Amino acid sequence: MKKLGKFLVVGAVAAVACAALVGCGKDYTGSYNGEYKYSSTLGGYGVTVAVEVKGEKITKVTCTDPEGYHNITASWKENQHEGDLGHDKAAAGLEAYITSHIVGKTVDEIKAINVAVEEGGAPTVGAEASGQGDFIYTGATQTSGRIILAIQNALKDVK
Repeated sequence: MKKLGKFLVVGAVAAVACAALVGCGKDYTGSYNGEYKYSSTLGGYGVTVAVEVKGEKITKVTCTDPEGYHNITASWKENQHEGDLGHDKAAAGLEAYITSHIVGKTVDEIKAINVAVEEGGAPTVGAEASGQGDFIYTGATQTSGRIILAIQNALKDVK
């Protein structure tokens, strides 16, 4: 009977440990705000983001331009440099980019992205930036860099 009692105690402890492991995911649930902005010879660039997180996954990102700044240059033309989307296409595809490249990722995945920043603040995101090509808004590289940096700023204190 003593062996059965020890077996039941060990079994109960193991069950509690298993339950704890299953439920030990990170919980960052909440709303976070951040921005990234800088000035250049072409004007003020920046983006403000509102980030919604449930558990450890990003569920929604909303972008707005801070007063006096813009994320996508209004005069930017398609194929100004080979492959450039230009203002209209970049703006039209912004929500789809966020949905496919950011939403559903974990907070830790987004925080781990290495966005290189040029002198003056312009972001450069590319396959050469620590293999983070999966997060690029193709044809709008700096736009995606600003968004990622703003999201990282919003999530910087999340632990």
